[in-house]
Amino acid sequence: MIRALIFDFDGLILDTEEPIYRSWQEIYEEHGVELPFERWIEIVGSSTAAFHPQIHLEQRLGRPLPAEVIDRRAARRTELVLAQHVLPGVVSHMESARLLGIKLDSPNGIIAAKSAGLRCVAVPNPITAGLDLSLADLIISSLSEVTLPQLLERLGMA
Repeated sequence: MIRALIFDFDGLILDTEEPIYRSWQEIYEEHGVELPFERWIEIVGSSTAAFHPQIHLEQRLGRPLPAEVIDRRAARRTELVLAQHVLPGVVSHMESARLLGIKLDSPNGIIAAKSAGLRCVAVPNPITAGLDLSLADLIISSLSEVTLPQLLERLGMA
């Protein structure tokens, strides 16, 4: 019996990763510096331990960014996230999960799910589409592709 469904919210419920990337990319462009995408993907679904965009830009510029630039970037990120619509299929899956009495949560991605012994469905966004998602049990382009019962069947859990 299924006791829980766990949704990793970044890029599944709302596309939050792209607005974060875009807000930094805009700041980099304002300063005439390219934001290296190959470094950016090191922090997708993680922390900024591997690559910190602010520190990287400050090192490239040879000076700290003014607080107003950092504040403006954060406000822009929020603006971009709030402009998002819930992605296709999300509402119906959440309603189906509620009807089944399944609780929803948000852990940190495929590796965490698989490390915990969970089945994992990846729904890549434009930032994660080129990454290795092969550890996922199933990869779909949108939650609107399947109903919850179909998803469970494809995972062998129906």
